[in-house]
Amino acid sequence: MYKPITTEQLNAAVTSLVTHLANPTPEQARLVFTPTVEYCDGPTHTVCLRYCTYPWMSNFRGVVHGGMVATLLDSAMGITCRSLYGARKHVATPTITLTVNYARPVPLESDILIRVRAVTTGATSTQMTADLYLPGEEDAVLATASGIFHTVNAMKEKKTDMV
Repeated sequence: MYKPITTEQLNAAVTSLVTHLANPTPEQARLVFTPTVEYCDGPTHTVCLRYCTYPWMSNFRGVVHGGMVATLLDSAMGITCRSLYGARKHVATPTITLTVNYARPVPLESDILIRVRAVTTGATSTQMTADLYLPGEEDAVLATASGIFHTVNAMKEKKTDMV
């Protein structure tokens, strides 16, 4: 399990990781949908990230493709999970399972917010949930997700860092 984290520590970890994703080395792929940090709450293990949707994310109906919605939700949960372990270099928290529920279409060329919360942690995994909604419309959720993320390597890295 990860140690308790303050809001300041979580915000610093998320901001560091998002900055790293936005400025990759030449060997790394640059994510075109790098988020910005809206807010973090350490005691509740909650992070809210802002993403933009783009025309290239479109399906044939002119809204964000479901696969892109899943990718954005998975990315936000992965960033949050990894940040709970300090966002150290070379620490990965890969997705074990991902379940997405689509409630409403996600519009193109819009800002969206994804609020992520770590529900529980165990010796080898962390369970996460996420809600996707438009700014100012927190009660009108467009999609939800839950996922389980592998954390064994994060745990080993954390123990090594403490020595």
